[in-house]
Amino acid sequence: MLVTRMKSTMALIIALITTSAGYTQDDADIAKPEIIHFGQDLSESRKSLATYCDNISVREIIPAEIPGTITRQMQLDCEGFEMAGAKRLAEFVYRDDKLVLVWILVNESELPALRQKMITSYGTPSFEVNGAFTAFTNHRTALRADIPEFLFYSADVSEQFENWFSAASN
Repeated sequence: MLVTRMKSTMALIIALITTSAGYTQDDADIAKPEIIHFGQDLSESRKSLATYCDNISVREIIPAEIPGTITRQMQLDCEGFEMAGAKRLAEFVYRDDKLVLVWILVNESELPALRQKMITSYGTPSFEVNGAFTAFTNHRTALRADIPEFLFYSADVSEQFENWFSAASN
């Protein structure tokens, strides 16, 4: 009984601390995972992601699709990456050996709930095109609907994405 009471007390304390900090479990479901470190090189990422992925594969994207790529574009595919309450495929994309963006695939049926969570957490979208995406540029994130996936991107490619969002919105 004492152990049960201690567990209940600890759960309450944790809930109070996280709530008072403005953090909720729902926020964690859609926030950029802490394991994502933009600017990290491919070998560092591979090591740090080893315990987060059921399977890791790496491939070069030829031709490179990211503007400004000088040497090469690489992609690390992480199967089994936990995000928004499920194991998913996460695609870590590197421009010239630095992590610049991450796509995390979701199920199409999840899009309305994930979109609403993002609006609740981040406010009014910066750009929104029905059937294509909902973008929150102040947080460098978006939810794509045409290909159901989260997008998290670094400051190094923010202009590229913001131009894409703006062009698609007009």
